Amino acid sequence: MITSTAYTDSDHGFIFQAATPHDETSVPRMRVLVDLAGRAGHERTGTTQAVSVNALADTGASRCVISKSVWTAMGGTEEQLSPSSLTLAAANNTSIPVMGEVRIKITVEDSTTHSTTTTAAVCNGTQEDMFLSKNVLLELNVLHENFPRVIEEVGSVNSAATENCPCRPR
Repeated sequence: MITSTAYTDSDHGFIFQAATPHDETSVPRMRVLVDLAGRAGHERTGTTQAVSVNALADTGASRCVISKSVWTAMGGTEEQLSPSSLTLAAANNTSIPVMGEVRIKITVEDSTTHSTTTTAAVCNGTQEDMFLSKNVLLELNVLHENFPRVIEEVGSVNSAATENCPCRPR
């Protein structure tokens, strides 16, 4: 398994890679829709389309990363990428080439009210389709605001009346 490498410079980042991109058991993954986001105050431009991605939730990642294959599946082109001075490396010091950066909209597939917009690095040579950074996981409410501290219990429920409950029967 490849683990993360951290740099302190703001132009450098780090990411985590699982043993395989299909490892569903030992690493946290979630289904998200990824699409090109418009610039602030502008409609989105280009001819990209939203794609469904099984993204790796990486609380150690300083930035979101999408693979070249996801970018291509979206219909993205190199001309749509902003130049980037970001450099990424795996724990074995293997360089992960950054093609450029792009503003994307990320929506949680099973909870479409949870979405956010962020700048992601588009990389060639990563085995993962997508990495979700800690900040994005917080914005999507996947992590609580005090992560990694334990959430304190604020009360308890001994019983609940069901006669006026709007919940579907289970």
